[in-house]
Amino acid sequence: MNGEMVRDTFDFVVVGGGLAGSAAAYWLSQLGDVALVAKTPPEGSNSHHAQGGLAAAVGAGDTPEVHAEDTLAAGAGLCHPEAVTRLTARAPEVVRWLLALGVRFDAGADGQPLLGLEGAHRRRRILHAGGDATGRHILAAVRQALSACPNVHRVPGRVARLSVDAAGRVTGVVVAAQARDRLASQRETDAQDTHAQEADEASDSLRAGRRRLHARFATVLATGGAGQLFARSTNPPGACGEGLALAYLAGAPLRNLEFVQFHPTALATGAGPCFLLTEALRGAGARLRDERGEPLLANHPLGDLATRDVVARSVFAALSEGRRAYLDCSGVENLPARFPSVYAHCRAIGLDPVHDPLPVTPAAHFLMGGVAAALSGETGIPGLYAIGEVAHTGCHGANRLASNSLLECLVMARELYEHWRDRLNTAGARRSLALPAEDAKDPPRELAADDSAALAAVQTLLWQHAGVVRGEQGLRQARRALGELAEVYPDSAAVCVARAIVEAAWFRRESRGAHFRADCPLPDPALAGVDTVIQPSAQGPQVSWSTETLPSPGQPLVHA
Repeated sequence: MNGEMVRDTFDFVVVGGGLAGSAAAYWLSQLGDVALVAKTPPEGSNSHHAQGGLAAAVGAGDTPEVHAEDTLAAGAGLCHPEAVTRLTARAPEVVRWLLALGVRFDAGADGQPLLGLEGAHRRRRILHAGGDATGRHILAAVRQALSACPNVHRVPGRVARLSVDAAGRVTGVVVAAQARDRLASQRETDAQDTHAQEADEASDSLRAGRRRLHARFATVLATGGAGQLFARSTNPPGACGEGLALAYLAGAPLRNLEFVQFHPTALATGAGPCFLLTEALRGAGARLRDERGEPLLANHPLGDLATRDVVARSVFAALSEGRRAYLDCSGVENLPARFPSVYAHCRAIGLDPVHDPLPVTPAAHFLMGGVAAALSGETGIPGLYAIGEVAHTGCHGANRLASNSLLECLVMARELYEHWRDRLNTAGARRSLALPAEDAKDPPRELAADDSAALAAVQTLLWQHAGVVRGEQGLRQARRALGELAEVYPDSAAVCVARAIVEAAWFRRESRGAHFRADCPLPDPALAGVDTVIQPSAQGPQVSWSTETLPSPGQPLVHA
């Protein structure tokens, strides 16, 4: 390691500044001091850009039980029912908390929430704020509440590795504050007078090459997903799977990485992250058509509101046949006011969504798999917790139900807090639960900042061979090519996670939810309720089956 190692000790270390990380830091600050580590500003998170809403059974005629049934149906036999029941039961409570924080959900003239409809939901239960800017509004409210927490310390920088002691417990992180990361953090904090404390801490990080942050009780990964590992993605540039790689190299098992959700309606214009055309547009009357105006989903009973995997494959099939796919929004009433972000973006690039059909493509959007975790964030590694998209709780199964992701972030943050509140609420608990500060003699390998050439190679390979439609020949090519890349870039998080995704996709010889193999186009009944588990070895990712639903702290997952 280069530079001086600056050491700090906190009760909790949270990695990730999106909605899951911010909510976790807010709640955990009531139990102790918190270091909140983020390599990008909150505006760079998926949460900030989320156009979709928050699913919750708060309308007349709706119940958490019906919400759970819809979630289980979308999950195609891979949801963990107990986790889903808990998630949907806590959704109304989450809504009440957000209202108390000052989130103004869109409402009608009568003051009642305007509840939207999205794919595979049987009830109108999607709450929006600012039309199609829900994520930004919710995150802003949580960040505002967080700014009033004096014992939350923001640390800009990239986590290079987790600290693991000789007993295999995760005791904190090592932060590598790269020059461009430090400068970006400094500029952001200098621009916000209300965040003077952040600016001071960014200045501190400029004076240190490495910071070792020791967590007395828990290290929490809230780093988001890995959509940027695909050539077409709705995710911001930072979503490259670093949290997955950190946990994996520290010995945490990963689950169901083959299940990558491709959003069916990303705007097919421009370079870089694809602009998302929210599913709520189809709930409001938009329809998918080809260049002749023919509907793409005329033969499906749910039409344009089928599950995302079905719609994404329909769009992909049209494009593969040489046709074009468009989202016709002419049937959406009052689109400029209801979807201001979509309207403004389209107008800025010369399209009028009220009249012009919008060209669309599927794009990597959400990772259903992740670090094996309970809803409280507990993993199979003592001291390590994972919440939000980086975690696999079984809530999403093989295909996430629309608008359940913001909900999961907030429910997991609250469950994590309650888990630690209960553990610390006994005499002498703080002393007995505190983790020692020493590192193991052989710490996990450090991850380097991803090389642009490595990332570009990964994006091409995954999009071509592990995208919307997969097959044996393409997966074989991807396995070989990624093995070669791993020799050139052994410390690349992108290559590490891409290998795990491809190995899991190769291992699961069936089609289920978002994982579709052209050579195995039907689900295998024997694999319903069976997860893939990926663990590291000297030969690369090793995949096996598991029917275990929740990991126990300090115990490995049981493979069946």
